[in-house]
Amino acid sequence: MPKTTSPPPIPPLSLEALKAVQKMEAYARPALLECDGAYCFNREKGMRILRTCVIEVFDCQIDYFKTLSFYDPRWGEVIVKSTIDSALGLMSSTFFDYTSARKELSDTLSAHISQRGDVGTQPQVSNAASASDSPLMVMAKTAARRAQQQVFAPVPPAPKLNTKDQRREVVDSILTEKGWSILDWANEAEVAHATAMDYLQGKTRPYRSTLLKLAKALGIPVAKLPR
Repeated sequence: MPKTTSPPPIPPLSLEALKAVQKMEAYARPALLECDGAYCFNREKGMRILRTCVIEVFDCQIDYFKTLSFYDPRWGEVIVKSTIDSALGLMSSTFFDYTSARKELSDTLSAHISQRGDVGTQPQVSNAASASDSPLMVMAKTAARRAQQQVFAPVPPAPKLNTKDQRREVVDSILTEKGWSILDWANEAEVAHATAMDYLQGKTRPYRSTLLKLAKALGIPVAKLPR
């Protein structure tokens, strides 16, 4: 029986391919932030962004690697998993279900790979490997099957902070980066100093119109500013 050899290490992406991946992630990150409200996450919109992201990033990587003379289809499983891990790493919401999202993204990539030119078009995608599958398709189905079995541990949510700590966690670093005092922030937002101070200390729950001013002055989406 012939020995099974290990695939060669996956090389880094070319600069052009890396820039294409980073461009997609740069689009997805702020778009996902806008899905995160004060008390819930817009899952339908968020998953639409993530599904598009994983397909674009996966295609960019595979299309580059397949131009290499030493391309090995066994890289497929690693690329599928790293693409999904990277996409989920763009999330920061405590309301997001990472386990179900990982399975949905695995299924999305599995279906997408079956529709690429690497293998024939298959209207119905099964996670069970068949003899006609290419090595890349086998890898994708393996990744999807593992996700269904919850092999990948869900990312634990961040510990709950009180209102004051949540607000300061977001605001303090931005004020430091800008070199602003709370008064500078209030002036830029065109609100009273006491309004900004009381918000930061968790003493008040401002109207949305006030939150919009405070967030705009910081240069962040209002959804990112804790209520």
